[in-house]
Amino acid sequence: MKKIILSIIAITLAIASFGQGNGYLGISMKTVENGVRISEVLEKGSAFTFGLKMNDIIQEIDGIKINTNSQLKSFIESKNWGDNISISYLRNGLSENKNVTLGNRANKIEYKIIHKVKGKTATWNFDNKIFITEVDGIPTKIEKTEGDKVFTLSLNEESIIPQNFSDYEDKMEMITAIKKKHAAKRWIPTITYFIKTYTSESKIEKPVAKNNATLKVYPNPSNGVFNFDFKTLDLNENLLTWSVIDIAGKEILNEKSTKFEDKFSTKIDLTNLANGTYLLKVVNNKEVFTERLIIKN
Repeated sequence: MKKIILSIIAITLAIASFGQGNGYLGISMKTVENGVRISEVLEKGSAFTFGLKMNDIIQEIDGIKINTNSQLKSFIESKNWGDNISISYLRNGLSENKNVTLGNRANKIEYKIIHKVKGKTATWNFDNKIFITEVDGIPTKIEKTEGDKVFTLSLNEESIIPQNFSDYEDKMEMITAIKKKHAAKRWIPTITYFIKTYTSESKIEKPVAKNNATLKVYPNPSNGVFNFDFKTLDLNENLLTWSVIDIAGKEILNEKSTKFEDKFSTKIDLTNLANGTYLLKVVNNKEVFTERLIIKN
């Protein structure tokens, strides 16, 4: 009988308790007589980052009275990653207030990956939908099934990946992680259950027409070093601020220029951060512009 070996890998697992939008507070909650009580604070959320605690009772957000958990849920859904909100709440019977930067909601996906080896050839089967073939550890072919159709792409160092195979790099990242996990062993498990978290796409806030402003970030993804250019044709303020925020709402970097004159370019070095998705937030003339920063090493 053939021996089947199982492995489970969890990558950046985050729990999202509510929300369809980008804004994420990271709590479980219950409606009570005088507001919404926090029944659990999730570690990867902005509530944890900014010190909200279990049994705190949220009563107002941005001056709006919160009476039910559905009302709180709707309010958070209307916000985006990087938005700042003011939360008024009761803790041990005393009124308190916190300014909180919302984090990013994450989606967890589990893949069943079957690995088979025959001689120098290895195949990686992702949920019977995507198949990647390697020869001597080098990917040579990818097959993708969509309904009753099968698409095949031969791979080499100069291959240009077409749009319908845009998830190829994502699958290769998983293969690399599996190989790294078992590098000290002489074998790779036949079946791996791989849990991966994808952050929600952040909404890029487009400026109003009168502002005529643009934000450009490049290269993106990068190894952690990014350039960003900001331009506006309607200069009303010489102050330009920019910050970088992680998915838990924590501000990693905050800088400013007081001599902004319609054009600005700078380099951001985030090479000390782990791979993942972060948010660049640029503010000028009370307008907010955001763009995702993706670090891949």
